[in-house]
Amino acid sequence: MLEKLQKRLPEFVKRCRQRGGRYTLTMPGSADQTSGQGRSWRETLNVSAPDQAEHRLASLGYQWQWLSEDCLRVTTPTLPLVRKTPNGEEVFFNQLIAAYSGFGPDGESPDHSITFGDGEKLPADMVLQACQIAEELTFDIQWQTGQMAIVDNHVAMHGRRSFSGTRKILAALIAQELT
Repeated sequence: MLEKLQKRLPEFVKRCRQRGGRYTLTMPGSADQTSGQGRSWRETLNVSAPDQAEHRLASLGYQWQWLSEDCLRVTTPTLPLVRKTPNGEEVFFNQLIAAYSGFGPDGESPDHSITFGDGEKLPADMVLQACQIAEELTFDIQWQTGQMAIVDNHVAMHGRRSFSGTRKILAALIAQELT
């Protein structure tokens, strides 16, 4: 993804490297599978009360605002949009496309879901081109019974297309800090 972005949108990649990004999302007070978030702020932050949520968010360097109907809007500190893997390879490792495509509440502009680290809006034309590049690189795994996939999120993005039928998803996460 980064290689294609650098070829087609070098100025955008430069700005992503230099400025990072900040994500804003609104979490409902209770689980709502129709929202972009799905999980409540209680589930997301693993807390049971607003004061616990505020303490957790402060420890992470987030900004927050309580909204009506027990909703919570949070904004991350500036996070890198281009990172280095442990072997020194640069990767486009972030939630930019997901945030721009679906974090916001229905009817809310995607400009509110992610900005550059300084608060400037991302150039919509460049983000849409990045989304198109991601789509060009996308492929579906043709699953067979008993198969599994191992995805290294540092070098490959993953998505979730709609699905009908029965399936059981088992996931294990292993964290490794990127710089």
